[in-house]
Amino acid sequence: MSIVSDSSVAVCLYPQNKSTSEFSSLKIARYEIRLQAEEPAAVPAFAGSTLRGAFGQALKNTVCVTRHRNCESCLVSRQCIYPQVFETTQQYNAQQIDVPPPYTLDPPIHRRRKPLSDEPDAALGQWERYRELAKDDELVFGLMLMGKAISHLPYLVLAIHRMAEHGLGKGRGRFSLVEVTNIDASCKRTAIYQGETQRFLTDQSPLENLSNWMDARLAQLPAQESVKLKFVTPTRIKSDGDLQTQAPFDLLIRNIMRRVKLLLEFHGETNWEADYQAILAQARTVAMTEFRLRWWDMARYSQRQQSHLRIGGFVGYSQYAGESLQELLPLLVAGEILRIGKNTSFGLGKYEILMELSPQLE
Repeated sequence: MSIVSDSSVAVCLYPQNKSTSEFSSLKIARYEIRLQAEEPAAVPAFAGSTLRGAFGQALKNTVCVTRHRNCESCLVSRQCIYPQVFETTQQYNAQQIDVPPPYTLDPPIHRRRKPLSDEPDAALGQWERYRELAKDDELVFGLMLMGKAISHLPYLVLAIHRMAEHGLGKGRGRFSLVEVTNIDASCKRTAIYQGETQRFLTDQSPLENLSNWMDARLAQLPAQESVKLKFVTPTRIKSDGDLQTQAPFDLLIRNIMRRVKLLLEFHGETNWEADYQAILAQARTVAMTEFRLRWWDMARYSQRQQSHLRIGGFVGYSQYAGESLQELLPLLVAGEILRIGKNTSFGLGKYEILMELSPQLE
């Protein structure tokens, strides 16, 4: 990102032909995971927390070599895959900065209303909490890996195998891993692993980086002075310790910059040098012209804290306009790829850049 000075004000310029190579140190690989139910199963309508918890437990069971199971007191924790993927804050720094994990899950979303009664005026009903799956039904979810985590793919696939066999959701319905597919920045899909043979079909996934993904997405977006975002999964952003229920543009840009900086520093092994204050000043000139946001409340059970934790956030639509929008569009694209806010590893903080504002929320 280039910064130029115009008398007393620093202006962030990011023209369409500007290279995004400053983000190339963060390697990214995306996969689609297909599981098949071996028996009837019931998984949460939003299965992000279920998948993340089961995935982490299966990986720890797969690679842990100690009886005490405590990463903080383990002699080999610095070389162990589990803390590198799931315990990044204690693994990568001594200052206890919240280091984002090198992965995100993209769980399926099943949000269908069921009526409270058979009466016609009860059609609004309530959201179903669980998705019922019959034997042989598929459960498909996405997995994005970043940095060194990409090289651990065989171990992660083995953990997914064991996670599926152990069971998911209410009643621990058993699944089998059918296939792992790589999806590159151009959306080309390549099957790389077959569960039936338990063999990889290729030695490695195409190695791409954040710059490749940003360039591919920017090529799809025309120059414009307004943009619409759809917040697909709960977006959980705090400002001054308070959860936010709206999405002003500068709040989004601030959170995107923080996430990009941390991912580049800890998983891309480089520092992102930019005039953050100048970028934020520019972001404040972009107005939120329309929004339809509401709160989607959810909870997850924490084994570590032995309690239920709220992980809700806002979902819906928001529209922005301003002369600086086009110059900041690359950062907005980076946020679309990497997600924003808290609990991205559960699938939260997913938004999509749209061309038209949808007339109503889903």
